[in-house]
Formats: sequence, structure tokens, C-alpha cells
Amino acid sequence: MTNEYANNGATTAPPDQFKQALLIMLGLMVSVLTYCGMAFWLTDKMPAVFDGSLSAVASARWVYGFALLSALAVILLRRALFQPERLCRAAGRGGAQALVAYLISRTIILAVVCELIAIAGFVLALLVRNPEPAWRLGIVSLALMAYIFPRRSAWQRTIENFSQAVQDTP
Repeated sequence: MTNEYANNGATTAPPDQFKQALLIMLGLMVSVLTYCGMAFWLTDKMPAVFDGSLSAVASARWVYGFALLSALAVILLRRALFQPERLCRAAGRGGAQALVAYLISRTIILAVVCELIAIAGFVLALLVRNPEPAWRLGIVSLALMAYIFPRRSAWQRTIENFSQAVQDTP
């Protein structure tokens, strides 16, 4: 077998690499749910670091601001990283294998940024001794992860299209 993954003449994402990306994404989603669950469990058991003063409000604003900027960054980065020009460049460097590696690495990078949003919510929940920030930012994180979640059919189409485009160019 050559550099391309053949399936009746069409190039597709190898099942192991797609499953790898899928498992990583699912693992990150489970960790977000774990942060939310831990926030519910721990906030009842510990004293509050902030007592509702202005410093707590300022901390909450910083964390929510960070979450908003991170969410916008994920959306914009996904649009930028998966532009046709970048995908064609990645496919041109090493065919389907390079394109699959590009898709996996960029998806994981975006998922880690989503994970940071959930961690920020967890930390804020512990600081204010209220689980509400953890589940709010956990939902935001899970929604963003669903947005960047790898879909097998989309990856297969992308790999087929860009691998053929690279092969057709002189």
C-alpha cells in the first residue's frame, strides 16, 4: 500500500487514526463532565475563599471574560485552520497521511482550548464555593467540543478531495 489509504479507489481516513482522534475527544468530554461533578461535590465540603466581596465579582468577570475570548478563539481558529488552502498545503506535504495528521493535531489543539474553559469554570466554582460557574462553563466547553468534533464522513470527503487535488496538480 502506498502513502494513500485505498478504499475502492478512494482515499479515506485510516480507521485507527480516526478512532484515536475520536477517543481523545471523548476523553476530553468526559473530563469536562468530571470537572462539573467534582465542583458539585467539592463546593459543599469546603469553605469559600471569597465571601462575596468585590474580589469575587472581579475574579468571576475575569474568568467569564477568559471563557468568552477562548470560545471566540476556538470558533475563529477552527475556521482558519481548516481553510481549503491550509488543507491543500498539508496534503501537498505528504499526501493523505500528512492531511490526517494535520486534521488530528489541529482538532486536539482546539479541544484543549475548550478544556481550559471547563478548568477555568471549575477553579472559579471552587473559589466562590458555588458549582454554577463549573456547569455553565462546562456546557460552553462541551458545546464547543461538539462543534469541533471529528466527523468521519467529513474527514473522508476532505481527504479524498484534497488528496486527489494534490495528485492532479503537476
